[in-house]
Amino acid sequence: MGAVLPDSTRELILQIISRAEGEQGNWELVVQLGNGTATSEPLPNTSEWSLPSLPDLDGDGTAEIIVVGGGGESWFARVYQVDGSALRLVSTRNEAGQEEPLAFGVSDSGPQNITFQIELTDDGFVSFRYLDASPTRPAAVEVRRWLLSDGTLTLQDSTEPAFLVGPSPWRRADRGVSGRIPKWDAFG
Repeated sequence: MGAVLPDSTRELILQIISRAEGEQGNWELVVQLGNGTATSEPLPNTSEWSLPSLPDLDGDGTAEIIVVGGGGESWFARVYQVDGSALRLVSTRNEAGQEEPLAFGVSDSGPQNITFQIELTDDGFVSFRYLDASPTRPAAVEVRRWLLSDGTLTLQDSTEPAFLVGPSPWRRADRGVSGRIPKWDAFG
């Protein structure tokens, strides 16, 4: 998987590798830059990791690296930026400045209109909450957007109405037979 950096002459090569037993953590994100240097970052222990996409979340022309980990019905994401020859973890906060994890767990057994869930869309991360306790899609939701600026991904306080029309890219039950995640249809 590659992403063009601002000077258009370098390319990122990304890998998530399993670390040797006894090393800190089980997984490692390895980034090989187009100039031949490589940098890496240990990832927290989890049952699985994936690289869903390389979007430009802040519109500066440089792709951010998103890694998603988790297992079962819960997941979390980490966003990295390449800073020279180093990886920098992007902090996640709410508008009040408090840490806000880019994570959630979902339960199909309870009301679905209480907890905000998180999705990665073509426009970046959004948090959404169903308006109905037992929704069927397409479903009315209220949406809060995450905005990346100055190395911080901030969850906005304001909400906007929308409709969720496609499958969730994170829920294992919504994946196809091959286990691959279907393309997100979008908020309408």
